[in-house]
Amino acid sequence: MANLNIWSKTSYFQVKDREAFLKEIKEVNTEDLRVEEKDGKFILFGGHFMYVSRDIYNLDGDIIDEVEESMVSILQKHMIQEEKIIVTAAGQEGYRYIGGDAWIITRTDFVYISLEQAIRKAAVEKGIITEEESFELTTDD
Repeated sequence: MANLNIWSKTSYFQVKDREAFLKEIKEVNTEDLRVEEKDGKFILFGGHFMYVSRDIYNLDGDIIDEVEESMVSILQKHMIQEEKIIVTAAGQEGYRYIGGDAWIITRTDFVYISLEQAIRKAAVEKGIITEEESFELTTDD
């Protein structure tokens, strides 16, 4: 089995409390997450960071468990009220899986779509395939 490689990136966004946001980002386990700040706005780059984990410690400070958490909820908690964030991701596992995803996140909601979902919908709307035909099209094995 080949390794799964995913690259993700957000748009620039503002947070309510810079220090609280950076502290929480440092507390979650992510693969190669990079945070950059420019003109008071943040952008995230990295591997697959839409789901992260957080270590659970006992009273002695030893890690006893971890919980999975959605980066969507973390971003929603910290982003300013009127902010909107777009996240794009592309990934591959050898030639078996190749795909792309996108999210738009607001403080109260989010929408997700895969590249395959988007192209099927666009083709149906343009009338070049039927909705039934769109369900038969997939690059999955």
